[in-house]
Amino acid sequence: MARTLFNLDRKGTDIASADEITVPADGDRFDVTGAVTITSILASGREEGARVTFQFDGAPSLTHDAAALIMADGLDYQAAAGDEIVLEHLGSGNWKEVGRRVQVKSKVKRVALTGVRNVDGTTIDATGAATKFKTVVGDAAAGTCVLDGPDVQNDTDATVLMFEWEAPPEYVNGSAITARVSCRATGTGTAGTKTVDLTAHENTNRGASGGDICATAAADLPDVDTWADQDFTITPTNVVAGDKVLFYVTITVQETGDAAALKAQIGDIRLTFQARE
Repeated sequence: MARTLFNLDRKGTDIASADEITVPADGDRFDVTGAVTITSILASGREEGARVTFQFDGAPSLTHDAAALIMADGLDYQAAAGDEIVLEHLGSGNWKEVGRRVQVKSKVKRVALTGVRNVDGTTIDATGAATKFKTVVGDAAAGTCVLDGPDVQNDTDATVLMFEWEAPPEYVNGSAITARVSCRATGTGTAGTKTVDLTAHENTNRGASGGDICATAAADLPDVDTWADQDFTITPTNVVAGDKVLFYVTITVQETGDAAALKAQIGDIRLTFQARE
């Protein structure tokens, strides 16, 4: 049987995105134009094991199929202009993604402290209550806003807040997220245990939440009145743009001297993630 030879790594004819596209026979690298969803690819005589590279001029999506079009991590792929993927022919018009290069950069999203909530869903206000944070404006300097936990004296308190983040359209699906919590224990009491912890849960459907996807364990806080920037790594394998992630931050403070109080304080929360340029 004669083998069909192709121009390895040679630019071929542009391919217009469509539900079903055909790979031309005049090269192995192709620009894909348009933004129509691609669900299948005709091989145009290519043998099993042949590879092609697509560079996207537009923003089509490629629909994962467990046989015909196997995408990385088993997820649909939303391309952006400038992205490249490499596909390997498995035979019979079936393809598997074996490489990807996307135009990305790190993006930082600060969480508005005035928008976070107590763990029971109630709004954090300037009054606070036992086991709840309160908003304090101007504590560090004019125009600043921090969250104070309740005073703790000869006791241990674990105060929890929550906030929701929706992965924006530019989020690189499945890429790691870093949550940084700037916090401390403050006051004149005698400190025992001082820790900060974070959990994150993907909201997969109405009222349904997945397991904790934070890979970082709770961390000890430094000396009283010393701010800590504690980073937590989120491994959101199945999170895609538009999905929501619910975060819980817990600060535990123990006061052992019974002569004065300590309290938890949060000064900043920010998320860093990979985003398409």
